[in-house]
Amino acid sequence: PAFVVEGAEKVTQREGELRYRVIRLHAQGGLGEVFVAKDQELNREVALKEIQERFADHDESRARFKLEAEITGNLEHPGIVPVYGLGQYADGRPYYAMRFIRGDSLKDAIDSFHARYRGRLIDGEAGLELRKLLRRFVDVCNAMEYAHSRGVLHRDLKPGNIILGKYGETLVVDWGLAKAQSQSEAYDASVGPFVPSSSSGATPTLVGSAVGTPAYMSPEQAAGKVRELGPATDVYSLGATLFHLLTGQLPIAGKTRLEIVKKAEMGEIRRPREVCADVPKSLEAVCLKAMAKEPGKRLGSPKAMADDIEHWLADESVSCLADPFSVRVRRWMKRHRTLVGSSAAAVAVLITSLIVLLALVASHNQTLDAKNRQLDQANTSLQIANASERAAKEYADQIRGDAETARD
Repeated sequence: PAFVVEGAEKVTQREGELRYRVIRLHAQGGLGEVFVAKDQELNREVALKEIQERFADHDESRARFKLEAEITGNLEHPGIVPVYGLGQYADGRPYYAMRFIRGDSLKDAIDSFHARYRGRLIDGEAGLELRKLLRRFVDVCNAMEYAHSRGVLHRDLKPGNIILGKYGETLVVDWGLAKAQSQSEAYDASVGPFVPSSSSGATPTLVGSAVGTPAYMSPEQAAGKVRELGPATDVYSLGATLFHLLTGQLPIAGKTRLEIVKKAEMGEIRRPREVCADVPKSLEAVCLKAMAKEPGKRLGSPKAMADDIEHWLADESVSCLADPFSVRVRRWMKRHRTLVGSSAAAVAVLITSLIVLLALVASHNQTLDAKNRQLDQANTSLQIANASERAAKEYADQIRGDAETARD
């Protein structure tokens, strides 16, 4: 295909016919730039990515760009943007066309969420919106689990490289720093590992160079330990992305790139609840486990991370935090609502019966008390009458005695 300029528009020509007509610039990254273009053959809008002109004559940059296209095109998953085709202009500059995604980045969604709710995560509408974001994050984990099953590391996972489509799509984009690992690793046998073609001409990353975005880099990545990078490296970046989602801030604060890289290398991260007190303890535990300094102490895979988030969404315990007894009791009661409801009804009937019985007993006791008071009053009256009778008799006896004395 030939590269043609018509006024302000750039087009690619294939077999004498125009295939892609550039409409406007959409985004620009470190190596490439993305245009919205019209696919003339299928009458649809696509994203057309090409290498920036300042890197156009660099063989290494061209090789890296072709590898990015090849990796992205081979990762056929709903969570990874599909590639439609790879080509090059007349001057040898590569480009590739892919699906154009209408939507915002996860970073935009996180910023909007925290600007609106300002540290409230759980209650009411905020809790519902948080759950929506976490479900998107689970989609990202599943996409990365698939990429790892093909032996591919992303090495630059962050909210800005995750696009949220208008109709529920969640896609991981920008695989420019991706790396295909050695075939000695364990892969999904049903699909097999991804093996770059010899035409991609990819050059290895130099040992000692820190590639990626500093605030989301794992310690081994920040230290430039290229040979130690593995799936745990992406798990760390997923943890850093979760940190940003929960707090609205970066896990590592610093004024310069060098300062942030140094802190990342030392594992100097903040605890999510120190930044936002409303972060649930279980989610904080998942985040910190994923961002452990030692790769072997992190969550085992993106799937393990997705499972923990799913458990939290289902109000179940997560793998990296033992819940208090009161929380376990509450969850048991929630799972056994029928039993708890019937038991509660039986207890309510028992309590009601006891209340009625106690009321009857109390009423009976009141009646007895009234009768006892009447008996006491009657006894008192009788005693008074007897005393009066004795006094009258004594008085009569005294009068008779006085009368007899007077006659004598």
